[in-house]
Amino acid sequence: MLARITASGVDQKLFIAAITQREPSKINADLLTRSSQHVQLHREPSVKLMTLLIATVLIAAAADAADSTACPPGNRSIGAQPPKGHEWKCVNKDGVPDGPWRTWYDGGQLMSERQMKLGKEHGRQRSWWPNGQLMMEGISVDGNRYKGFKYWSITGQPTDLNIETQTITKPLQNPTATGGKP
Repeated sequence: MLARITASGVDQKLFIAAITQREPSKINADLLTRSSQHVQLHREPSVKLMTLLIATVLIAAAADAADSTACPPGNRSIGAQPPKGHEWKCVNKDGVPDGPWRTWYDGGQLMSERQMKLGKEHGRQRSWWPNGQLMMEGISVDGNRYKGFKYWSITGQPTDLNIETQTITKPLQNPTATGGKP
């Protein structure tokens, strides 16, 4: 099986190195055959496997995108997508978020895409910076974010996010002012 690549010089070797998972310096005449202005890549089993993997990922992404805009059975959507609104989500009969929930910046750029289950994050969670750069991505289970969450700066650099919390309790200064008993 042959694939045609129309590129020139170094680009051909870099492209072929990427899809065959080889070092560019190891791309030699047995992998490249010049024919007029096209380069033919003789597909190896690893390239066939990579093609199958890419096709599977694209099909899964398309299915995920199709499903992420539909509310679960028995739920309804509220809000609106741009240009009519800035928030759209699915809620159950009690008005509790359940299913996809999306928010947008004023200019229409997607801000966040969450999956909810009975009011708690559950499933894939993603947020973007106003410039379109991915800010956060991960999987939540029953409202808990685990270490698999990844974060990026506004410039796209991977970032560690460590949040420490501390509970501080102190007595009220004037308990009668808040409705308490003296």
